[in-house]
Amino acid sequence: MVKIQNMKSSDWKEVSRLNTLAFNTYNQNIGSEPSVSYRSRANIEACLAMFPDGCFVAKENHLLGYIFSRYWGKHGWIGTFGVTPESQGKGVGKQLIQCAIESINKHKCESIGLETMPDSSYNVGMYAKLGFCPVSSTLILEKPTNFSVIPVSYEKLSLLPKEEALSAVYQLSHIAWNGLDYTLEVKNANEYKWGETLLCGWPQPWAIAIIRTFPVIEGVFKPICEVNAVVIHPNKSHLFPTVLQAIETFAKTQNISKISLPINSIYWAELQEALKYGFRVSRAMQRMILKQSNSYPLGIDLSKWLM
Repeated sequence: MVKIQNMKSSDWKEVSRLNTLAFNTYNQNIGSEPSVSYRSRANIEACLAMFPDGCFVAKENHLLGYIFSRYWGKHGWIGTFGVTPESQGKGVGKQLIQCAIESINKHKCESIGLETMPDSSYNVGMYAKLGFCPVSSTLILEKPTNFSVIPVSYEKLSLLPKEEALSAVYQLSHIAWNGLDYTLEVKNANEYKWGETLLCGWPQPWAIAIIRTFPVIEGVFKPICEVNAVVIHPNKSHLFPTVLQAIETFAKTQNISKISLPINSIYWAELQEALKYGFRVSRAMQRMILKQSNSYPLGIDLSKWLM
């Protein structure tokens, strides 16, 4: 009998193995060579710590599936999710998703969504059956770091007074989009040492950028500069190129050779700016919404619902 239960730290090895198995199957279906890469224990434990009540595993005699979810204030989403090939089509995935949705709803989230591979008809169809509606694309852009870039000033959250900095993150998140709150993400990055948060304009910041610098994959030690989210005050949207310069300045100080940046397709002007700046689209994800907030972003909120 299949049991759905909250994920525990001790499940990390099985979750890592199943994550590789699930995505190798996808790669085979699209004709790509599967890469045998495993999520690190540190990454899985950090993701679990973000929202332990919203992370689940399906077990029988062994692990059949797993799911992560998060909430940023009143906005929740379902992250990485996988089921063994032999368990697909048997309702295991549906049970996991429903448990994650119930947990997100307990936090009275006004919107719930997810992002999936647009070329996976199985995934898109399954989510559609569960009520998720395709709404937009999230483009993942990349560019090599320009080490001759003119430096732009910013402050690193890890070096600022903690309470003041977190309060500023909350205030700016909420101004950009009613109900949005990135403080849990920022605290997790700081506590688990996987990244840094940049603040532009301190002590009255008008933009933040949450950046992953520690790899997700086990055994990969090459530093990266993977932007998880960018928030910009409504009155400062025209300074988006300055934020890009700040991110590149940070990458340069870390001796990181590549930057990745998510931009949802609703931010067309920012996408065009990023392309002019030298970014190129590397892949696309399909954003799907189960429940949509009545509010609309007033500022800029660039993020990816992946972990």
